[in-house]
Amino acid sequence: MSKKRKGSVPALFSDRVKDAHRRLTDANNARKSGDVSRAIKLGEALIDDYPDYVAALHTLGLSHLSRSAFWPALSCFMRAAMLNPGDWTILASLAQAYLGLGANEMAARTLEQARAINDDDAEIHYTLGLIYEREREYELATKALQRALVLNEDSSRAAMALGLCQVHLGNQEAAANAFLKSHQLDTAEIGPISASAQLSRQYSRFDEEAALAALADERKKGSDALNVTSRTVAWFFLEQLRFAFMPIFHGVQGRLATQG
Repeated sequence: MSKKRKGSVPALFSDRVKDAHRRLTDANNARKSGDVSRAIKLGEALIDDYPDYVAALHTLGLSHLSRSAFWPALSCFMRAAMLNPGDWTILASLAQAYLGLGANEMAARTLEQARAINDDDAEIHYTLGLIYEREREYELATKALQRALVLNEDSSRAAMALGLCQVHLGNQEAAANAFLKSHQLDTAEIGPISASAQLSRQYSRFDEEAALAALADERKKGSDALNVTSRTVAWFFLEQLRFAFMPIFHGVQGRLATQG
């Protein structure tokens, strides 16, 4: 059997693969380090040379997405998805671009396709839950968020979003439990602030700046014990949220108080 000569087709093909991979790695490293401009420049040059390189299209799309440049991101993800329709990570990224453009229905459809391929990704279920909540499909949102929490029980965001859905469904006990879980998981205490702030935007009964100022004031006093700050913040929420949601946060307050 004769040896392949230098410069033969297989050797040239191998060189091109190595070149493409090296350049993709450079683009990815630039994106992850925060140098998005360089990542985009490298990605565009790479796709000019290798227009059907799915990984390069995905990486370039992610770079655009990090800048909230949703239309160019959408173009990259759509091309990548057409070339490799079975890659759920590309579909999930495509859904994010749709979501950024306000195309909630298309985002939900795309995520459902991704979920059909991989039902064990918590982020897919979490994002689906947010979309359904935005569309006021609270039962569907609840189902998706509960699944997200099964897959990632440490997701404060999913617990907080689930609490909001339970508010809309009138399930006060479930809402209180979800908000408490979010509160316990989020050591920075952003979860309960976000939950209360989102309620306030809908019902105009909460002063978000005052809540943040109160929390900042608590932190200035030192780190005596997390539970002390937790109770103070919960009581502050109760003072602000007097009306329809009083029973929910009363439940949270009671649970925090018993934790000592």
